[in-house]
Amino acid sequence: MLAPGVTTRVAESVAERAPAIADWLTETLRSTPQALGPYARHFRQAIERGLPTEAVATVHFLLSQRDPEYRATVERARQQESDR
Repeated sequence: MLAPGVTTRVAESVAERAPAIADWLTETLRSTPQALGPYARHFRQAIERGLPTEAVATVHFLLSQRDPEYRATVERARQQESDR
């Protein structure tokens, strides 16, 4: 999922602006990856390629910009978590 043009510097910048979502996504991947549906694989691939926080934040940013269904999936997962 991470395009070759996405550098570590860009990833770090995204992570600095979105640490809460990156932490939440990382924890969700560990505890209930099914909540992220088909998007979980993108995050796993990103984590395997780089530093987890930066990679997760970068993938989240890219998907948030490009995929309305991803945004809806994240919103549902966060809502389900808050309902617990």
